[in-house]
Amino acid sequence: MRQVYINNTRKSIELMITEDKKIVEYYNLENKKNSSIEGNIYIGEIKSSLQGMQSFFVDIGEEKNCFLNLSDAEEKFDEQFGKPQIENIKNKEIYRIGDKVLLQVKKDAIDNKGAKLTTNISLTGRYFVLTPNSHFIAVTKKMKDRKIREEYVRIVQEYLPKEYGGIIRTNILEASDDEIKREIDELVLRWRKIESEYNTNKEGKIKLVYQEEDILYKTLKDIMNKDLDKIFVNNRKIEKDIKQLAQVLDEKYVDKVEYIKTNDLLEEYYLRKKLNKDIQKRVWLNCGGYLVINKTEALTAIDVNSGKYTGNKNFETTIFKVNKEAAIEVVRQMRLRNIGGIIIVDFIDMKNEQNKAELLEILKQEALKDRSKINIKGYTSLNLMEITRKKKNI
Repeated sequence: MRQVYINNTRKSIELMITEDKKIVEYYNLENKKNSSIEGNIYIGEIKSSLQGMQSFFVDIGEEKNCFLNLSDAEEKFDEQFGKPQIENIKNKEIYRIGDKVLLQVKKDAIDNKGAKLTTNISLTGRYFVLTPNSHFIAVTKKMKDRKIREEYVRIVQEYLPKEYGGIIRTNILEASDDEIKREIDELVLRWRKIESEYNTNKEGKIKLVYQEEDILYKTLKDIMNKDLDKIFVNNRKIEKDIKQLAQVLDEKYVDKVEYIKTNDLLEEYYLRKKLNKDIQKRVWLNCGGYLVINKTEALTAIDVNSGKYTGNKNFETTIFKVNKEAAIEVVRQMRLRNIGGIIIVDFIDMKNEQNKAELLEILKQEALKDRSKINIKGYTSLNLMEITRKKKNI
């Protein structure tokens, strides 16, 4: 059972998602709509280049020039879907100073570093991600069944113009053929408008040609599926906007939106205290064990401890129980804290190879619940669990 809480305060909008009464995602959207430019598409101007590299500094009208590395497009596809896509990337040009280029913001500016840009533009829908600069249709790795994957590739190929590629999302399992066609048509039309704007203005001024949706509505589009039980909101305008969005996506979700008259929705449902407890450095498990979570500049380290749990006389069985519960909690914590990059988990050492294999499988199954990409790399030579996760853009 999945529930969403949208809490409007004087300073910000908070978005919380719970699954079976456990908090799994939380975002504070204070000023995010106004400050974030991730996903936006611009006509930018090449200002300078790094000698010997396919890297450029680009002016898109922001305070600081942005950074473009032409290999980013290839790396992005390689990391997520494997080598075949690289051959289909069309953007391999070397630009000159003063050239006007169509670019998408990959990552917001941080401190004294400008935003990161990519020429590998993508437009995200609920069921499908359109990638106009590739011909390859990829399928999310969360869709395991080969026959089902092939069937949805066939459906998408039927509706998608041959000159485009894209990524089939898990939500497509909820959609009818008409809904898939309608979304693909809308994404293609959106891209053609962007392309037309670029072709008309590429000799003119630096310009924003497409603005990414607010994170709130992007998230709601992602999670409006059969598992969604309720959306609670404490603001009448947001309630109206969400119901309008629900009518576009699927009318049955309109009745799942409920207005609650309160100044603090999270306090009303006793979630504020629970959240504060869940994001402490030390996180207790039901069995009496606990996690210690340390974030460094290079990676996040999670240490699993048996704590108060003594279990039974069989030590291997005792630590396996702690590790299993810890594995489920590790994935929840990655989602809740929106941890990105490299995560190293030091589970309690086990000698039984079957238990180690089962623990790895538990992590993989839990990772399927995450809307972000998690890659369970497996055990290192030091018997540590190595994981990577793509941080959600907020």
